[in-house]
Amino acid sequence: AERAPDGLWKGADAVVIVTGSANEDVLYSKSGALHTWLLGYEFTDTIFVFASRAVHVLTSSKKGEALLRSADLVIHIMLWTGINKT
Repeated sequence: AERAPDGLWKGADAVVIVTGSANEDVLYSKSGALHTWLLGYEFTDTIFVFASRAVHVLTSSKKGEALLRSADLVIHIMLWTGINKT
């Protein structure tokens, strides 16, 4: 079905929630609160893509394993090889 450009989410096909590294200076994170509300845990360094037919998650292998046990998600594992993670 075609999405109306003036309807809910302005016709978007997906909603993306990105959470970076943990930061003790930030007292409240909307993305972290959403993770906690949906799954009971905040997943740092993780990207959630909520689409009409599936929820995709890009995360580390350890977090991916935990998510596989808790929800019906499509998990994509990030490999940190050759990337400077700060």
